[in-house]
Amino acid sequence: MSTSESTIIVHPSPTALPIRIRTLINWLNVILAEKRLKVNDFVSDLSDGTLLVHVTQILTKKTIKHDDIPLSLSQKLNNVTAVFQCLRADGLALDDLKPEVILMGDLEGITGLISALLFHYHISG
Repeated sequence: MSTSESTIIVHPSPTALPIRIRTLINWLNVILAEKRLKVNDFVSDLSDGTLLVHVTQILTKKTIKHDDIPLSLSQKLNNVTAVFQCLRADGLALDDLKPEVILMGDLEGITGLISALLFHYHISG
């Protein structure tokens, strides 16, 4: 893969990002419908790790110990860290992505994580 191809995948153009995000939200909502949960805002709904825990539990069929209503920053970080640990144990390569990036609400980081889930569990799986 050339450098320019990697750049397009890792850093989509501003016009492509909203379409990609809508697609990922729709995919997440199909998965979360099983638990009657829904993503409305891509960043704020995923950054505390709660919905990520539910998505990960559905996809991996594993239970993840977490805080259902994380109030503190450390509880939110624990949720996201638990998701990362479960995903890595399930064989998902997260490369340089860190839980703190998700916790900070980094749009590209969250997009990268959800894209990796989609590819690992539904496209290649």
